[in-house]
Amino acid sequence: MSRQRGLVWVFDLDNTLHNANPHIFPHINRAMTAYLQTHLNLDEQDAHALRQHYWRKYGATIQGLMRHHATDPRHFLHHTHQFTDLGRMLLTQPGLSKMLKRLPGRKLVFSNSPAHYAKAVLKAMKIGHLFHNVFSIEHARYQPKPKPHGFLRLCSRTGARLQRCVMIDDMLENLKTAKKLGMKTIWVSTSLKAPSYVNMNIRSVMELPRLLGNLKEPLIKSYAVATVLQSGCRARREERRLVKAKPATNNNAMRTGTPDSVSRSVVRAGAQAAARGAVRWAAHAAAPAP
Repeated sequence: MSRQRGLVWVFDLDNTLHNANPHIFPHINRAMTAYLQTHLNLDEQDAHALRQHYWRKYGATIQGLMRHHATDPRHFLHHTHQFTDLGRMLLTQPGLSKMLKRLPGRKLVFSNSPAHYAKAVLKAMKIGHLFHNVFSIEHARYQPKPKPHGFLRLCSRTGARLQRCVMIDDMLENLKTAKKLGMKTIWVSTSLKAPSYVNMNIRSVMELPRLLGNLKEPLIKSYAVATVLQSGCRARREERRLVKAKPATNNNAMRTGTPDSVSRSVVRAGAQAAARGAVRWAAHAAAPAP
């Protein structure tokens, strides 16, 4: 997968793009508890406790089931993420689609949920067409956030550069990993204080467009400026190296100074051309993606 320039918005799904607490999460939790009761022969109380234990320890219940019970992850995820009336259970914010369209660059969904559920949610919210890729727990080989494995596979699969990604999530553990890997981080939370690995915090994703100015500068422009400076330094070093080189041995040319003056002018012109090329490239890199 070739690398692409421009901002890459990496969205968590549940409790980031929609509010999953009132209806979605309770439904999934009940389904998971029932699955453990049936397949591990547990009563409801023990199944509930084991589900929570695995979630806290591994970041996802499925990890504990795979490690300790050889559970088929596809079977588990299929049976625990079934919704007969998903659209009525979703709580979304008006204007979400318009807001997403205002964000320049690619948009990805990175979720610990299975692909069939994530795609169904985006379809029900009528925003699925706005995302270039849906990266689910299957794509992460069942290694859930906040483990780095999924983040690295997401970038490998989509061609996104970690330094150009903006991770938007409601879970601090996920943002901590994202920051360590070089991503910018936005925490969706009502908290007034944020840890140092959070670049910005917002109460709702609807606030994202107002952050654009803060995000473009460090992610794109500084990278472009650094490229220009590096190109200019290389050109100047090459000019100094060639000028210090011994002149040609032709005595007549040495007396007139022709090779020296020619070499200086040629090298200087080359350096200026290289700098102009770097500036043009930087301007292209700094331009927002269509």
